[in-house]
Amino acid sequence: MGSLSYDFSDEMMVYGTYSEGFKSGGFTQRVFPPVVAGFTAPPGTADIDLIPTYDPEFVESYEIGFKARLADGLVRLNGAIFHTDYDDLQVQVFNSVAPVTENIGEASIEGIELEVQAAPGEGWLLEASTSWLDAEYDEIDTGITLIGKGFDFERVPDFTASLGVSKEISLGSYGILVSRLDWSYRDEAYNDAYNTPILETDDYELINASVRWHNADDDLSIILSGRNLDDEEYMISGVYGTAFQSYEAMFDRGREWSLEIRMDL
Repeated sequence: MGSLSYDFSDEMMVYGTYSEGFKSGGFTQRVFPPVVAGFTAPPGTADIDLIPTYDPEFVESYEIGFKARLADGLVRLNGAIFHTDYDDLQVQVFNSVAPVTENIGEASIEGIELEVQAAPGEGWLLEASTSWLDAEYDEIDTGITLIGKGFDFERVPDFTASLGVSKEISLGSYGILVSRLDWSYRDEAYNDAYNTPILETDDYELINASVRWHNADDDLSIILSGRNLDDEEYMISGVYGTAFQSYEAMFDRGREWSLEIRMDL
């Protein structure tokens, strides 16, 4: 990794970064072999050849961005544009009786991220962020996968955004009370590499909230939290098994409340 930055002033810095890395190769094996001689491999195939292997995955990433402090340090603004190239991309495919990992080709991801944090005073804190991603397969070995070149990446939404606001109130000798409200949005995305329509998660919004109390000695706290307050229904993961034409999916549990008590002894 190499990085170069330049300070225009005490409040503004720009930077550029290049980095590269790899994910190790390996093999796939289970109680029931993913490849079975006479069924998904020619009869007489050697046992060692029934264990699917895959090579390392390599990646190169380029990023330019800025970090700024505005309004006498009360506002922080960060932004970045990046591009990432993958070679020998490792993807889990389900073309036989069990899922295996294969090197299916090349891919790229580019995107933009922007985040802001503001502390206007009197205990208020505002935070917001957004990102846009464009992920696509550049080259695919169609002989080893049913994934098409024009398919979307699994679990990679094009657009996400979040907004949070909190208020801290001093109670003097009775401690501190902090209330917070968060909103987030996530674009639609497929949960499997085959872009199975029934396993697509629609775009959704979440609203979370919490109230925290800390005593003056900061060794006791009580937190009341609510998650997914509007009881949004959405899929969080899914798998399509092509061998048995089976679909598996997991959904969010819906609205949740929690009460925590923490004490330092």
